[in-house]
Amino acid sequence: MEQVADKTTIKTQTGEQIIETVAEKIVRFRMSVPAVLFLEMSKPMSVLGSSALVFFGPFITLFVDSTKFYQFTELLEDRENIEKVISAIEKKEEVFTQSRKDSEKSAKPVAKIINHKSKVEND
Repeated sequence: MEQVADKTTIKTQTGEQIIETVAEKIVRFRMSVPAVLFLEMSKPMSVLGSSALVFFGPFITLFVDSTKFYQFTELLEDRENIEKVISAIEKKEEVFTQSRKDSEKSAKPVAKIINHKSKVEND
C-alpha cells in the first residue's frame, strides 16, 4: 500500500517538473498566447488532444526528448493538468514581463549618460 503512494508522489513530482519545464520553454520562445489559446480550446477534448499528440509524436520527437514528450502527453489527458500548465505559463510570463520592464527602466539612465557624454565630447 505504501509503495503505491510513493509511486503516485514520484509521478506527481515528475509531472510538476515537466509542467514547469514546458511552461518555461513556451515563455522563453514567446509562445505564451498561442499555447494558452490552444490549451484552453483543447480542455473539453483533453483525451483526444493527447491522442493527437501521440499520433504526431514520431515527428515531434525529432526536435524534443521523446521520453519527456510522451510523459507530457500522458499528463494532458487530465483536464486538471491542462489548467496547471496554463497557470504555470501565465505565472512565468508575468515574471518574464516584469523582469523585462525592470531591465528597460535600468537601461534608460545608462543611455542618457552615454548620450550626455557624447554631446560633451562633440562640443
